[in-house]
Amino acid sequence: MMNVLNKQKKHILASAIYSLFVLFVSTLSQATAQSSPTQTLPVPPNTVWLQDSLFIDKTEIANIHWAEYLQFIRKEVAQKRLTPAFYQTQTPDTSITVINGINRLHHPAYRWQPVVGISYGQALRFCEWRSIVASQVYNQTNPAPQGLYWQFTYRLPTTKEWEKAAAGGLDISLYPYGLTHLFAITTKKRVLMHPPTPLINYRDHKTKRFSLKKVASYEPNGLGIYQMIGNVAEMTATKGIAKGGSWRHRKAACKIRKSQRYFVPDNWVGFRCVCEVKLVDKAKHSTRETEVK
Repeated sequence: MMNVLNKQKKHILASAIYSLFVLFVSTLSQATAQSSPTQTLPVPPNTVWLQDSLFIDKTEIANIHWAEYLQFIRKEVAQKRLTPAFYQTQTPDTSITVINGINRLHHPAYRWQPVVGISYGQALRFCEWRSIVASQVYNQTNPAPQGLYWQFTYRLPTTKEWEKAAAGGLDISLYPYGLTHLFAITTKKRVLMHPPTPLINYRDHKTKRFSLKKVASYEPNGLGIYQMIGNVAEMTATKGIAKGGSWRHRKAACKIRKSQRYFVPDNWVGFRCVCEVKLVDKAKHSTRETEVK
């Protein structure tokens, strides 16, 4: 267990990481999604409302987000508040991220592709870090009522939460992929001459080639969420269980009810977060110990 942000360190957090997190919170908005309790709740960055006080990311976590996380750790290492060994434990598996000598995690051309090569434990630590940063940045510019504090708690979704988000408001017995159509519809080309473009990044019968799409590719589902199906299978709160299928799975395996087992980091497994938003007592929040376990 490693204490990342103890009581003595917290006073330096906001200034040290604000610039790192600016991309991650640039979309922060007070707008609401659907008819929901969000009229009284802040909407976490890049999310839509799912249920109660729970929001879900519009997109899978991308390389650029993980790079921000690593940059924060590097600064903490430079200040001797974290060790280089801890930094190494949070680095994705380079045997997966490095292809033809290019590390896709850091290369500008791949910054908006989903992060891969990470473990379940690394995803949990990222969620803890994101919870701390998002809460502090939001409260800096949007103070809660006196004596209270807006707490954003990010985590991996349960399978039930994930399936609700993937359904996009549709009946999945009729639309098992959460989409009303699986191919781009155009009147400009004859279907027989030019097969329609699929709207899911899955493995077809022609290729097994490693091919990831940017996290905001294709059309979002009915809730405004991108690529719940295909691209990368997404970790759930249950260790070893992913949902949604990936570029490496056949279309039938990508149905919402299906699950994928994983055991180690791989090039077809990624994740997105859900976020619980609530008001907490500021005094209790400021004195509690914050750890990455």
